[in-house]
Amino acid sequence: MNTPAQDTNPAERFQTISEDIQCDAQGCLPLESGFNPQQQLLPPYVCILNHEVFPDQRRLGSSQDVRALCKTFSSLQCQIEVVCNPTLAMVNDTIRKLVLKRFDRLSGLVIVMLSYGLEQERIRTCDDEGYDLDVDVLFPLLENETLSGKPKILITQAGQGNGRPPFSKKIPSPYIKCFSSSGGFMSYRRVEEGSIFIQALCEVMDQDGLTKDFRLIIYDVNARVEEIAESLGLMQVPSILSTLRKPFCFGDFVQYANARIPRTSPSATIQKTSTIPGISITDLQPPLVYIFNHEIFKNTVKNRSGSSKDVDALRSTFENLNCEVHEVPNPTLAMIQGTFKKLEVENLKLRSAVVIAILSHGNRNELIEACDDTNYYLDDDVLFPLLRNDTLRGKPKILIVQACKGILEADSNRISCNPRDFIICYGTTEGFEAYRHPFFGSPFIQTLCQHMDKDGKTKDFQKIMQAVNQSVTEEAPDKYKKEMIPSYTSTFGTKKFYFWHNIYIDQDGN
Repeated sequence: MNTPAQDTNPAERFQTISEDIQCDAQGCLPLESGFNPQQQLLPPYVCILNHEVFPDQRRLGSSQDVRALCKTFSSLQCQIEVVCNPTLAMVNDTIRKLVLKRFDRLSGLVIVMLSYGLEQERIRTCDDEGYDLDVDVLFPLLENETLSGKPKILITQAGQGNGRPPFSKKIPSPYIKCFSSSGGFMSYRRVEEGSIFIQALCEVMDQDGLTKDFRLIIYDVNARVEEIAESLGLMQVPSILSTLRKPFCFGDFVQYANARIPRTSPSATIQKTSTIPGISITDLQPPLVYIFNHEIFKNTVKNRSGSSKDVDALRSTFENLNCEVHEVPNPTLAMIQGTFKKLEVENLKLRSAVVIAILSHGNRNELIEACDDTNYYLDDDVLFPLLRNDTLRGKPKILIVQACKGILEADSNRISCNPRDFIICYGTTEGFEAYRHPFFGSPFIQTLCQHMDKDGKTKDFQKIMQAVNQSVTEEAPDKYKKEMIPSYTSTFGTKKFYFWHNIYIDQDGN
């Protein structure tokens, strides 16, 4: 693998924030002003960027998606703007106007992008240029103070990657990536106590690991991290990227490995027959856990004091759940690649899942630093080898990442924006193509509209997206003769957004 170059000064990126709190990038973001969800707000503003006509081809079927989207959001009383065949300049101008727009009376913002996808979350424009989903769309919107505390919903119907499936032509197996921060933002670690994110994860897992679906656990963890960081005068907003379609509870497998530990709550609702042919769920063992602890670096300025506390907490938590835990201390790039080359071919038929915890420094585009000061990608070097292992098909791959996700800068000055309250919904999974029918539109957008038409007035948007992703995954092979699995990344945490009621509240009603 070619090691990507970096254009930041390591000494700047890993300085101490205070005597006992460190992060992988310097700076501190201001806390968000309060938002009252009970005030009377209007439906979200909807902007559709329809990239249909290109110099060398036309995206047939895209206009059908636009019609379906307009019908759906019109029924929810949303104001809709359609930008036809936008060039890069038109996209930039549209986002600039949205950044300046007053959203005081509006409950949120929805941006739908229909186009071809490029690498690293870039979208192709109709003049054959490209724009970055984070840098050119999401991050500018985070600076609009009238959108503070309100949901930013980005929906992309576009392939992710260069069109070459990097691991298999088979449907990607379910996975969830749990990040300690959001793209471009910082992640904090206390020298004496360990990182805010990992410690919160272990606390919630110790409390609910036997009884709760893992996704619900992560929502609780992320909310706790925000609360702890805010109490310290810091801003840290974890995020997830998930293709999981079914609940996964560690307790469902502990009870078979250790009969003395009963399942104590009906919330552990995994089905009682395995999805693996010839294997009963009673045969499956608890997940296999690997902890990659990047603590001592070749460049000692980057050493991560306190990381061992996270290792101790993770080991205790997962061993209490009867998981087999392996620690890889201070891994180099070669050790990372060697470990996942081994996991790619290992027979894990009897494992219920695999958990990978990565403790290190990070950067944008899911780049992780190894201890020999090289870099590896979370997808190419970690996730994709696991997806190539056929004995893990249909089983959750849980990736837990304690690392920053880069440094946000604008015009050479760090920008003061807030990474909360956004969800990005992808029509496909990283490295896979997104499909579109020339007469009927795309499976993803059409299914989204069907679910919004059915449930948009009663269910929260994240629950709708989970149903959309499940429907597309299950129905695409028969309906469209294609296998596809959408995904979404979110910093909503425990908050829920209801279109029809125009409210955005957490699970406690606040």
